Amino acid sequence: TWERIAAMNSIIFQLGEISIGEDEQEMARKVEGEARFLRAQFYFWLANVYGQPYRKESATTDLCIPLKTTEEVEDRYFSRATAEEVYGLMVEDLTRAAECLRGISQTTKYRTNQAAAFLLLSRVHLYMENYEAAITAADSVLAKKDYALNDLNAHEKGTNAVDINSTETIFTHGLYMMHTLLPNAVRAYVSGQGYVNKCTGYTCSDDLMNSYDQTDLRLNVFFKERTLAGTNGYCCWKMLDCEREVSDKFAIRLPEAYLNKAE
Repeated sequence: TWERIAAMNSIIFQLGEISIGEDEQEMARKVEGEARFLRAQFYFWLANVYGQPYRKESATTDLCIPLKTTEEVEDRYFSRATAEEVYGLMVEDLTRAAECLRGISQTTKYRTNQAAAFLLLSRVHLYMENYEAAITAADSVLAKKDYALNDLNAHEKGTNAVDINSTETIFTHGLYMMHTLLPNAVRAYVSGQGYVNKCTGYTCSDDLMNSYDQTDLRLNVFFKERTLAGTNGYCCWKMLDCEREVSDKFAIRLPEAYLNKAE
């Protein structure tokens, strides 16, 4: 992740160093917007894994993660920045990304756009307890008519709940990891038995499965029963077909805009 942040730092720096012609302005805005969005997303990921939670009353002193925004390699020890500094950079980057990506049309959902920038900005503001700003950013997403919620009543069992072609998917990059964490079953060597179907990952708890009413549509959309010999229980799989992969770590999807605003 730090390597990716370093790459974004270099791109942002170089955009300020090169001569950009009039006919290249839109491309330059697109590249800067993508770089600033990704830098903010990478910092958000690292901050939530390694930093202290953002707390308004102590954000100016709570230690988060090291903060580096320059392009050069520096031979020095980087100490942790405060939560206020790290989250402040995210807000700055995402606000600028939303400006740069205004009117930019992407040909694939594997490249970010203005709606994704507004949605991640809404998430960051929500974490910072800037509730009015979170609502404003979420409303900027909901005002766009390019996306729509899926009707679970019309969902075809056995198909992806989350799909790159879905009207809910705004942007995604990275891998889908639930197939590794909650596998159906794998072939494993057992002494005296040879290779057998043996689950080595996690299973949805009985408490979780029993919390759903049997008429709940989500049971047939987000869960898959293990069927191979030697396995039992349920996997939580939003994607059965990984050819149209959507990340479970870095995806930006429309339902979050409603959730952020409601919260």
